[in-house]
Amino acid sequence: MGEKLTDMGYQEGVQPYAEGVFVKAPVFSFNKLKNVDITLGPEMKSTGEVMGKIQH
Repeated sequence: MGEKLTDMGYQEGVQPYAEGVFVKAPVFSFNKLKNVDITLGPEMKSTGEVMGKIQH
């Protein structure tokens, strides 16, 4: 950690240029689902997902 990618041997063009940044995240509906254990563990308890995009 803390090292620059160029110091580790990576150069420009390693990753194809994307027109934006994309994020995908789970949605947890614990407020809507009563009597559900809200402790998160190795098993996913998401009820959906959301995706976002921002353009440069």
